[in-house]
Amino acid sequence: MIILAEGDYGLIADVLNIFLKDDDKINIRGFWPLDEKVLLDNQKELKENLVYVVFSQRKEFPNFWPIKLIKKYDKPGNRTAYYLFELTK
Repeated sequence: MIILAEGDYGLIADVLNIFLKDDDKINIRGFWPLDEKVLLDNQKELKENLVYVVFSQRKEFPNFWPIKLIKKYDKPGNRTAYYLFELTK
């Protein structure tokens, strides 16, 4: 499994890495910005992996992006949220 996370150093990718165990088969990759190009570049990974995308800053997602919303997690105060998507072909 691959997780594409919005943000690099000190952001969501690092936070997610803290919860991994040594034998987990999860690869977390941080990107800033995490945009359409990153999504398209990582579609090749779908041949052998499930690929998920986590956004922690962005609030709008173009309909033409190759992602399917799985769940929105509201942050405290309900002004922002984390979004979990599945990368699609």
